[in-house]
Amino acid sequence: MQNFKVLYPWFLLALVFLAGCSITQDGIGFLKGKISIGPLCPVEAIPPQPDCLPTEQTYNAYPVSVYKENSQILVTKFTADAYGAYEIELPLGNYELRSENGLKQFIGTVTIEANKTTALDISIDTGIR
Repeated sequence: MQNFKVLYPWFLLALVFLAGCSITQDGIGFLKGKISIGPLCPVEAIPPQPDCLPTEQTYNAYPVSVYKENSQILVTKFTADAYGAYEIELPLGNYELRSENGLKQFIGTVTIEANKTTALDISIDTGIR
C-alpha cells in the first residue's frame, strides 16, 4: 500500500500528459511554404539589385491572414522569416488565405489534416510597375 501512495501521483501525471499529447496531435496540422513578394522596384534587373530584394521588413509589411473558409472569422496572421519561409500550426479544417497589406489579395484555400503538413508557396504582387 505504501508503494501505491508513492506511485499514484506519478501515474496521474503520466495519464494527464499522455491524454494531452493525443488530443494535441490529432487536432492539428501544419501549413508550410515560401512567400515571394514582388516586384519591389519599377524595373527588375537580372540579377536583382540588392535594394530590390525582399528583406525581413518586406515580409513583415505583407502579413498573410488565415480565415475559416467562406467566413470572416480570422484564425491567425503570419509573416515569413527573412528568407521567405514560413510554417504555422492550425486546427483541422478548411481555410482561406489572404494578403491584407492594403491590396487585399486572395491567395487560395487549403485543407489542414491531422498530423500532416500542407505545402503552399505564396506569391504576393506588390502592384509596383
